[in-house]
Amino acid sequence: DLAARAAELEPTVARLLLAGELAEDRNLARAWVEKARGRARTDRERLAVENAGAKLARTGIHWPDAVPLYDAALAIDPDDVAATLGRADLFVQAGLPRTALDVLERAVARSPRRPALLRALVQQLRAVGREVEADEVEARWYAYRADDPAFAARQVERAVMRRDAAGAERWLARLGSSEPDLVFARSAAASAYRGLGERSKARASLEAALEAAPEDVATLRAVADLAGEEGKRDEQLRHLRRILALYPQAKEVRSYVEYLSPPKPRLDEGFAWDRDRLLALAERPQAGALRRTLRDLTVTTVFSNGLASRFHQVAFQPLTDEAAAAARQFAFGYQGDRQEVELRLARVYRKDGTVAEAIESGEAAANDPSIAMYTSGRTFYVQFPRLSPGDVVELRYRIDDVAQRNEIADSFGEIESLSADEPIASSEYVLIAPKERAITTFVANLPGVQTEKKVEGDQQILRFWADDVRARTPEPAMPPWGEVLGQVHVSTFRSWEELGAWYWGLARDQLDVDDEVRKKVREVTAGLTDPADKVRAVYRLATELRYVALEFGIEGIKPRRCALTLARGWGDCKDKATVIVTMLRELGIPANLVLVRTGMRGDLAKGAPPSLAAFDHAIAYVPSLDLYLDGTAEGSGSTELPSMDRGAVALVVGEGIARLVRLPDAPPGASPHRRRIDVTLGADGGATFTFDTTVAGVNASSWRRRYHAAGTQRERATRDLGSFLGAVELGREAAALAVRDADDIEKPFGMSAKGRAAAFARKEGDAWSVPVATSLDLSTTLTALSTRNHDLLVGALSSSEEERVIRLPAGAKVVRLPDAVNVDGPFGKVRVEAKVDGQRVVVKSELAISRSRITPADYAAFRTFCRKADDALSQRLVVQP
Repeated sequence: DLAARAAELEPTVARLLLAGELAEDRNLARAWVEKARGRARTDRERLAVENAGAKLARTGIHWPDAVPLYDAALAIDPDDVAATLGRADLFVQAGLPRTALDVLERAVARSPRRPALLRALVQQLRAVGREVEADEVEARWYAYRADDPAFAARQVERAVMRRDAAGAERWLARLGSSEPDLVFARSAAASAYRGLGERSKARASLEAALEAAPEDVATLRAVADLAGEEGKRDEQLRHLRRILALYPQAKEVRSYVEYLSPPKPRLDEGFAWDRDRLLALAERPQAGALRRTLRDLTVTTVFSNGLASRFHQVAFQPLTDEAAAAARQFAFGYQGDRQEVELRLARVYRKDGTVAEAIESGEAAANDPSIAMYTSGRTFYVQFPRLSPGDVVELRYRIDDVAQRNEIADSFGEIESLSADEPIASSEYVLIAPKERAITTFVANLPGVQTEKKVEGDQQILRFWADDVRARTPEPAMPPWGEVLGQVHVSTFRSWEELGAWYWGLARDQLDVDDEVRKKVREVTAGLTDPADKVRAVYRLATELRYVALEFGIEGIKPRRCALTLARGWGDCKDKATVIVTMLRELGIPANLVLVRTGMRGDLAKGAPPSLAAFDHAIAYVPSLDLYLDGTAEGSGSTELPSMDRGAVALVVGEGIARLVRLPDAPPGASPHRRRIDVTLGADGGATFTFDTTVAGVNASSWRRRYHAAGTQRERATRDLGSFLGAVELGREAAALAVRDADDIEKPFGMSAKGRAAAFARKEGDAWSVPVATSLDLSTTLTALSTRNHDLLVGALSSSEEERVIRLPAGAKVVRLPDAVNVDGPFGKVRVEAKVDGQRVVVKSELAISRSRITPADYAAFRTFCRKADDALSQRLVVQP
């Protein structure tokens, strides 16, 4: 139909309408249609444009917008089939089926031989219950379209219902001659013969269908059902198992096979512990925990296609009233578009020997609108009745993959935790996989894990278990749980190169360009000749695209095309990275995609096997500049890699490239925060001041965002200056506050202010003391604990440099200058120097921490460094009025 319409149109109009028809984004499709509208000259061209616009409007939020467009099309040609059918559909959508029927009857009266109109009229007659008339019109339609098998198939069904064997045979013959799909025709014949009680003919038809398509699941299921009706149980099971061999994720078939076979427990559920064994653990001493897990079991069964089925047994015991109240709800996540949850057991074993069941279960979306993140992830929750300390809660549930195909080919990978922030009496992970699959496993952060590998039949079983796993106690500024918990890593990828090659095969076709991309490339780089300037321009475009993550199915790992993201004006991390890489390649600047394990996941254990499960982010890399670009870092310059990326493990992928790297962690000097504060001290302890600061590097983006809106700048500056000068009041003149380069991400952020600090000085006897530097109070913010079990994450490295000029009142004398300090060691640098120049005191201070992570072994020395830094920077100048 599209080709037929295009043949009647001027080539440019036809191409524009075709582009609109194929566009993945509605806004882009509308733009193509409007371009075609501007080029349409003849009635046929205008008719095609109106129909295309109406079709697009019908699928939008406000479908009545299509009404005037269809009216315009019918004004051009009252007998146009597309417009007539569309107008009738709108009446149906509006709840006016008889009005739609009237439209179709009038159209058929004018054009009685148009098959499309006749077919629509049949459907509408049946919708309003006029079956006899529908049959008559359908017969007329079949006279024009005798090659359509749907009519013949319906006649076969009716003949079977009438027990008319001869009629059924006649219509089956017509169906066979008109239906190109032999499997459909044979399956329809088998269904008809079964309905007529002729099982031998039904079997012959199904065997013919299987010969044509031996892997057709519907035919295999029909043969199995027929064998079951004939009491041939072994044959029925053989065909059902054949389905499972082809599609092991077919949950219904698996359950049916288990029902037909001699009863025996499922292999994975056989690893669960019984009630008595769990309750025996509950009698152990409590050891002061608020809650403890008695049993945490995960059994993952991997099929040959990489899809999997997971069985979980969790048993826990709240030990305090507070923990019992919090434990009434248990929740876990799954992927709603490709997994199903089956709750097998949810019970409470009370201390008095009674047993209570869960009172409610349900599910909800796991979206995060606060960061524009929408996924297929869902949360399943189970609600229990009132719990008391000492009760034991047991859950058994399954999460089964039911997707038609594996999104990562036949590969598989997962990371399963064996420890938690509470003690676990028994933690176990079991992997069941085809014995011919090469499986790479790795245990991290849990010494003493016991392992076992054995082969049973055609399956390999790998067990990992640990008893009496101690709780991982949380600490401030510790690495994420994804780094510190005991874990088992599993993957079918043999090397990072293999993983990178696979991902490149998935993503490379998304790097294609079209005329719109080329136009945008020319637009953003107009007048630029230096490759570095072009890179910065493309990067800025990517960061200005709105961040929205719609990660459903394959889109959770596969980037969208650059053209689509540009047309929509939004995308997630991998979409923005694809925009950067595509546009730079179009400019002749090589660039690569980079998969990143951000700081939010923590570091990747050394020796962990290659797996997509390790990564949660995507950025771009420009080899010629050795520059990593994060398109989601809104407000950050091209050299200001955000803190979550710094020092992270990443995989660079491209044509023939797959390299595991660690992203750069720039030194403190690359992110300077410089300040100059000029204070004139008054006799009352107050002061007037001028303040000037510049911020570059990792922290600049937060200042740009904070001061981007002009309407809130004074309020925020007043609050921020308080950390340097105490309570302040800015001057009323326009020049009292000036913000520089808040919108230019390639320049340092700057701000100047002037005003009054009412209580800058502090009274000490008959003297005044004033602060001479800005102390970050590292001892409280970073090193409040006396010892640590986990690494301390300091954060992205930066430096602070400050010069304070303190102008004393006439006649005032300096009683005590701050001591000079110069500490330069393995953890950073602290410097304070002061000098008196007449009635001025000039103090220069500097602080830089050179380690972003402190190990427990180095913590005591680092704590000493922080104390010295606090002592140096919290010194005060004492003056006598």
